[in-house]
Amino acid sequence: MPARLPPFLAPGDEVLLVATARPVTPVTLAAAQASLIRCGLRVRESPCLYAAHGRFAGPDAPRQAALQQALDDPEARAILFARGGYGTGRLLLGLDWSGFAAHPKWLVGFSDLSLLLLDALGQGYASLHAPMALSFAQAVASTDLEALSQALQGHLPPLLWAPDAANRLGACRGPVVATNLSLLQTTLGTPQQPKLTGAILVLEEIDEYPYRLDRALNHLRRAGLLDHLAGLVLGELGLLQPPTEDGFDSLEDLVGHHLQGTHYPVAWGAPVGHSTRNVPLAVGHPYALTVSAQGAQLVPLAT
Repeated sequence: MPARLPPFLAPGDEVLLVATARPVTPVTLAAAQASLIRCGLRVRESPCLYAAHGRFAGPDAPRQAALQQALDDPEARAILFARGGYGTGRLLLGLDWSGFAAHPKWLVGFSDLSLLLLDALGQGYASLHAPMALSFAQAVASTDLEALSQALQGHLPPLLWAPDAANRLGACRGPVVATNLSLLQTTLGTPQQPKLTGAILVLEEIDEYPYRLDRALNHLRRAGLLDHLAGLVLGELGLLQPPTEDGFDSLEDLVGHHLQGTHYPVAWGAPVGHSTRNVPLAVGHPYALTVSAQGAQLVPLAT
């Protein structure tokens, strides 16, 4: 059963800005606010948006209260999260999704926000794995920022990218589960653990050592989460050092080791993650993945 799509946005609809992880300033969010306003949307700042408490955007209690208020909000049609980093997972325990179910809205973010997107998926709702508010002030492709605006209005973009020698050719269909690799590992045994049988898993990562990627993939493999995918897509997997320094021949060999015995299509190099490309993906929505000698494409299907 595909996840339920929240209502798409129209001019005049409201977007809430919420900080659940690292702190932000008005300067860092100015570009996002200006872009949303140019699209004809209204922007509202959640309480404590610019708070700071060490590495967090305020203590846990007010951050969770602001998140809960945003989920419950009957007026907002989307929540654009300020930035990732670390901290969102500290807010999940005790969240009440009943107000969200009464007033579904698009949750927009990636990286540390993966946990919240997976929580929404467990409630049966789609979300957007996409640039966050801070991304508008960074070197993210303008085409992807425009694609986010279009996705919020109901025009989910396809992803098309070049072939890679490590690809495994084939085609499949299934709901997309786009997430950060190390955070996916932390969902095992929790309510946020996604059902991946028949899914197209899209993984991204940043600033990790190869052995930590190996550990995460080994954990997923031992838990059986890699056995019955429809397909696997690898986006940006930014490493802190070459795989050879940890004893691996290459990143492709590291990943391939954990895919032994599987036969689904695998596509490397998708424009997803922390690099200058981060094309929006609707988590929980069905897509068609095609991996051929000419390249790979991930295309949203009509519901």
